Amino acid sequence: MTGPATHAPLTIALTNSDHRWTGEIAHVAMLYEQLERLGHRPLLACRKSGLLEMYGRDREWRMLPLAYAKRLALGSDRRDLAELMDWLRRERADLVHSHRSKDHWLGVWAARKLGLPLARTRHVVMPVHHHLPNRWLFLNATDLVLSVSDAVEAGFGSWRGRLPRGRVIRSAIDAMKFNPERASEQLRREMLQKAGMPVAGGVEPLWYGLVARFQNVKGQDYFLEAAARVARERPEARFLMAGRGHGGKLARYRARIKELGLEGRVLIEGMLDDLPAAMASLDIGVISSIGSEGSSRVGLELMASGRPLVGTTVGGIPELAGPSGGAILVPPKDAAALAEAMLEWARRGAAARAAAGQAARKHVRTHHDPARWAQTIVEAYREILPPRS
Repeated sequence: MTGPATHAPLTIALTNSDHRWTGEIAHVAMLYEQLERLGHRPLLACRKSGLLEMYGRDREWRMLPLAYAKRLALGSDRRDLAELMDWLRRERADLVHSHRSKDHWLGVWAARKLGLPLARTRHVVMPVHHHLPNRWLFLNATDLVLSVSDAVEAGFGSWRGRLPRGRVIRSAIDAMKFNPERASEQLRREMLQKAGMPVAGGVEPLWYGLVARFQNVKGQDYFLEAAARVARERPEARFLMAGRGHGGKLARYRARIKELGLEGRVLIEGMLDDLPAAMASLDIGVISSIGSEGSSRVGLELMASGRPLVGTTVGGIPELAGPSGGAILVPPKDAAALAEAMLEWARRGAAARAAAGQAARKHVRTHHDPARWAQTIVEAYREILPPRS
């Protein structure tokens, strides 16, 4: 579906079938908000009772909650498809933009039935299987294929140069929400008090922070091993681990902290009440992921907060943080290298860290601005819209 389109406002149906809150979901939520700010009319089809639905309801978004069964479920999928088609028709959607496999498959059938163009953004680095259904889905049935990083696009393998209008549009972050001015000395003191962490000799603590879901792919085990090495050289070092995770995971990490002799040095938190303030109040941000990270949203948040980074060379992290001038990158699954990079930022001193953080923030504001990001996506949409009279 090609041809020039007018610059009239568009009605864009965003779809995502995940129930969790991840960087991918935050990407979709930001896109909805930015499209609305640009004068368009976004819609959202999302998972019933998922965190994205809860977020959208609080903001009175135009939404269609669907079952979005995890696997093939003919009865449930048929009902979802019927509801989706009726909703798209009723809302007079101009285009469908899917973000996950399940909603992509339902979206493509609905779009084809209604004669609508279909876009897909892919967020994960795992390779795309080159079986016949996927060949049809990506190479024939989808009008626009976006990837959030070169690493994600590389997952298409030999299909990479054949994707319909395939391109990379890297993610954005709100640099007003995440900014160095949110730093709080009171919050730093509260973090010390919360975990009963005295600072010997009144030395100012040096806070390292890892903010990520508590799951193996985020590399918390390697972060703790690195923290033990750093703690031996830097008595003032303190470590924050925060993110979503069930009690069993957190209990396992608390036991590991005890084994490593890090009691009184590590604060474990769940979801933070004020994430922007917490990030801006760190001295050094750490991303210890051992896989995934199609686009590291936490990395962008830390950079926007003016924090220097230590990150691993997985997924899209090198593309986002590498050119910023504010990151030291190390191989994944290497606690010794991670510790050495963490120590390097400590040795460089506060002035060097501040300069690196400023460079990182400038890079984010230049290359990851939400309004420009959304406008770039809209321009891609217009390439696949049919001509309007």
